[in-house]
Amino acid sequence: MNAVKIEPSVVEAVRRHIEESSEILSSDLVKKLREHENYAFDVMQVLEIIKNHLADFVDLRKDNENRIVFAWKDELQRNASKFRLSQLEQAAFKHIHDAAESGMKSTWMRDKLKIPQREVKAVLERLVEVKLIKKTPIGKRIMFHRSDVELDELVNGNFFYDDKKPDQDAIDITRKLIVIHLSKRVGTHINSVNKNSTKQYMPILWNKNCGSTAAEITEFINAKKVMKGNVKERDIFQVLETLRYDDLIGNYEDQQNVYFYLVNNSYPEFFGYSHVPCCVCPVKTECRTGANVNPENCDYLTSWLNDF
Repeated sequence: MNAVKIEPSVVEAVRRHIEESSEILSSDLVKKLREHENYAFDVMQVLEIIKNHLADFVDLRKDNENRIVFAWKDELQRNASKFRLSQLEQAAFKHIHDAAESGMKSTWMRDKLKIPQREVKAVLERLVEVKLIKKTPIGKRIMFHRSDVELDELVNGNFFYDDKKPDQDAIDITRKLIVIHLSKRVGTHINSVNKNSTKQYMPILWNKNCGSTAAEITEFINAKKVMKGNVKERDIFQVLETLRYDDLIGNYEDQQNVYFYLVNNSYPEFFGYSHVPCCVCPVKTECRTGANVNPENCDYLTSWLNDF
């Protein structure tokens, strides 16, 4: 392919189809070139054209199904290519770039990159130094975000306003109701997991079965009728984000939904074993599914779970 001369019109056609799409599968690009431009290239040939002629303008990545995807780089991404970023710096910049106006905390970056916090600090300082990202204090936390955008107002906490001031009572009530709902989800999952098991398990909290979508949480809160009128999903999402920024909840995203769940040990009064009625149960060694003493019919355990 390197020995074959590529006409400028071919490069222009590849550029146009990528730029017109927010992102495009390599197979779809090949199809468009064949149907609209009458260019019969395979995926490897298109990759070679991009590598040799459009490398500074096209971002190559893989989607959730491990398929090759092309995306046109914005100005900030093109600026990033001018610096000799390490692999960790490139990965960190990509995560923050993708987060857009939402930004990221350094602890989130640590979890994404799976490196010690001190290394995360050095990576982020480097990206701030070359002005690819900014760090903005939000209360007691520091948020890192793209240098070409401002943080979304939901990150700044500009929600549930009453006479131009945050309605802190409404915020606190909403946060508590979210915790109650997600605690119930954990209890339901414990019962579900243990229903047909001879052993008792605590749930894996980052499992979506322990969580709920923003829409489900909104429905739960509106059903309680403790707010002035019905709140909207986007309002609840803002409060969910504050809980996430405080590291009290996490989220799990699949191809259809985002699920929010309680972070392990965020609420020790719920997860601490000393607070579970099983801790002081005189017949706990005999308790198992299918026996005379079992968790399914235990009034004490059921009452404890219902408190949440």
